[in-house]
Amino acid sequence: MVALGAVCELRADYSTGFGGRRGGGDGRGQGPVLSFSLVEFAELSDGRRLALRDDRGWGMGRPRIAYVLDDADERGPGPPTVPFDLSDPWQFKTRETLTESVLACVDPDDDEQWYEWVVDRLGELDVVVDAASVSAAPYRVEFGPLLDGELRKRAR
Repeated sequence: MVALGAVCELRADYSTGFGGRRGGGDGRGQGPVLSFSLVEFAELSDGRRLALRDDRGWGMGRPRIAYVLDDADERGPGPPTVPFDLSDPWQFKTRETLTESVLACVDPDDDEQWYEWVVDRLGELDVVVDAASVSAAPYRVEFGPLLDGELRKRAR
């Protein structure tokens, strides 16, 4: 085994703005604005890449901003001084933040049990591997073409 990993991709039906129905919204700003899917894979030494599972992912709704008033003054200090564009769901999305989200989404509760699951899953795919090989394999996060293109466009 060479590596384990996940490919993160924008779901094809993600909404391009708040209130869009394509991403599950109801037309009033509810529901996911961005939706991501994950496919976990095993990359083998013979060059094959096998999908282990494709049932993971997450969606993001409307960003919300909360701030705490420093004192009990009824007027408070006012809104934060950092400008936020609540119409841009990508404002705080970077390769780093998305990688953290992917890892949080696929992180198993029990590593040993997960290694055994990978061994069993690969066995179902006619690949013999032991748990030690699985635990030694690095875990990579990759971005699919839609998401990679969006991230490149926004990095300019």
